[in-house]
Amino acid sequence: MLQKKSTKLTLLASSLILSSMTLQGCIPAVIAVSAAASGAYVAHNRNSPSGVWNDVNLAYDARQQMIKKMPQLEQGRAYNYINFTAYNGALLITGQVANQAYKDQITRITLAVKPRVVYNQLTLSAPQSTSQAIQDSWITTKVKTRMVGKVDPTRVKVVTQNGIVYLLGIITPFEAAAATQVARTTDGVRKVVKVFDYIKQQKLSPEEAKQQL
Repeated sequence: MLQKKSTKLTLLASSLILSSMTLQGCIPAVIAVSAAASGAYVAHNRNSPSGVWNDVNLAYDARQQMIKKMPQLEQGRAYNYINFTAYNGALLITGQVANQAYKDQITRITLAVKPRVVYNQLTLSAPQSTSQAIQDSWITTKVKTRMVGKVDPTRVKVVTQNGIVYLLGIITPFEAAAATQVARTTDGVRKVVKVFDYIKQQKLSPEEAKQQL
């Protein structure tokens, strides 16, 4: 019980630090904290270490190509409101753009960096307010924290935009159901979108199989 509580508090503190630094644009600091936590993350994550690294590069390349090929996004730094999240080769795009033409162009640019699949969830709306960004960050923290004891939170990537929670991961249907239930019952969540890669029970290790019971 004490170990579970400790894990929960550690996850909550780490999430708050990362969220705060991300909002402030402290990317080097985020990388440093992420590196410190990477040992535990890689140990539980079903994505291989090379896969994790490829995902980092995939999201970075997609963003850089977008900035390079869409100079119109310089106005008002609109690119700051477009987010790329990669997991197991899948690329999720969230945020806000001014029109459908921008959204379609971003899809084409993203496909050029060769992700396994693209989920373009950009909305045609005004840029997100700072207060909403803070609220979304808090929702993500709550969802991850509430997963402890129900599903391994290191196996589920949580992204929140305007109260919509996106869940990514390589998990079993059992774990997906548990993670989805946690997200749906978290205060402030308007909708849950599942972007999972499912694995079969037979492919689990004996230890993982026990966790499904």
